[in-house]
Parts: sequence; C-alpha cells; structure tokens
Amino acid sequence: MQIFEVKLDNISTSYMYKGAVYYTVTINDKKVDTNPIFSSSIFSKHLLEDYNNKTVIGLFDETLNKFY
Repeated sequence: MQIFEVKLDNISTSYMYKGAVYYTVTINDKKVDTNPIFSSSIFSKHLLEDYNNKTVIGLFDETLNKFY
C-alpha cells in the first residue's frame, strides 16, 4: 500500500449500501473509488459534511484498486 493525499470532491451514491456514498479520487492519473462508508445519517461514523470537499491522506491498495 502507498500513502496519497487526495481531495474528496467527486461523490457517487452507493446502490448496494443504502444511504451511503463513496468518492472517486484520482491517483497516478487513474480513477479509484473509496469504500461507501460516508453518509449524512445521524448514526454514521463518517459524516458526509465532515469529509465533502476536504483533502485527506489515505492508503491506496493497487492490488484491489481501492483507496482507504
């Protein structure tokens, strides 16, 4: 895994996880999706308003093509 800094500004609705959204970020000129862990629900651990349009540092798994 590698560490990258990305901006969470390209949001999509997850149809498999009701009420959750995920972001598509660009890493090394490649589009990569995050897990659908973000939500505006009051029970969410990762509130959408805390992450939307923010720059974050995370891990990129090239084997699974996922950003965490």
